[in-house]
Amino acid sequence: MPRLVDTTIRVLGQEPLAGLMPTAALLRLASQQEKYYIQNNRYGSYAEIGSPTTENGWYSIKVTTANASTFTATASVVAGGSQDGDPDCKTYLVNAEGQHRATDPSGADSTDTCW
Repeated sequence: MPRLVDTTIRVLGQEPLAGLMPTAALLRLASQQEKYYIQNNRYGSYAEIGSPTTENGWYSIKVTTANASTFTATASVVAGGSQDGDPDCKTYLVNAEGQHRATDPSGADSTDTCW
C-alpha cells in the first residue's frame, strides 16, 4: 500500500500558506482515498470519498483516475479567482504512489516551486 508520510510532513510545514495553496486539500483527499481503499479494496471517485475542497475555493479538485490499483487527483486554478494569475502554479497533482507534481500555465513542471 502506498505511503504518503514524506509528503504529509512537507505540507504540514507549509500549513500557514494553506489558503493560497491546494496542497493541504490534496493531501486530505489522499488520506481519504487510503481509508476508502482499506474498506472497499479500491480507490473511490470524488463523490465517494467526500468531495474535499480547497480553502477559499480558489482551486477546483478532481479525481481523474480511481480504480483497484491507483488514483490520481488534481487541483486546478479556478478561472477568474485570486490565484488565476499565478505564473508558477496552475495545476497540482497527487497519486496513490505518493507522487506530487505541479505545472505552470504553459504546462512546464513547477513542482519544486509550488510544493
